[in-house]
Amino acid sequence: MQVETHNASLSTMAVTIKALHVNGKQMTLAVFRQLEQKKENEQAELWGCVRYEIKDQGSIWLVFSQDGHLYRRPLDLSRPIVHEWDVKKARSNLEEVRAKYNNAQSNLRFREKKFQESITDIAWDDNHNKYDSKVERKEDFDRAISSCKKVFELVEKAQKTLTEEVTNFQNQLAVEQSRFVRDTERSKLTHLFIAV
Repeated sequence: MQVETHNASLSTMAVTIKALHVNGKQMTLAVFRQLEQKKENEQAELWGCVRYEIKDQGSIWLVFSQDGHLYRRPLDLSRPIVHEWDVKKARSNLEEVRAKYNNAQSNLRFREKKFQESITDIAWDDNHNKYDSKVERKEDFDRAISSCKKVFELVEKAQKTLTEEVTNFQNQLAVEQSRFVRDTERSKLTHLFIAV
């Protein structure tokens, strides 16, 4: 689209500049750097933002008053990053324990089958009062049941750990997302000027 010159115009608009002052003088960078850093609470009065790079601290600063004092804090505009490695580790552990449990169940079914078969194949001792084969297989079957129960307890514990880690991850992510939204909104506050 082409716009002809006689259809275009320039206009001068008023710009409001807000400057921070201390004792009637414009705040300097040296004074700004001396402001105490603190996180604002719900009662804080937000004054605006100062764009000033302080190495390893921040480049956009929220200035606010709280409890009769002026404070600053860096705004964190980085995207939420929450590591899932605890969740992945817990999920992997659960899968390993479930595999052990499945093996224990298979072993249990095999031993149960052998035990059932042994009921018809009873070996008597010399006094005809002891079922050696049945007793041995019953003990073997009972050990398999006990082993399976122990592994099942491990499965339940691993499932609980995974649930806790997923909950922790979701909570951390919610906190990070809330921080990102809050600080992004605050970065749009009025820009405050300070003297160099």
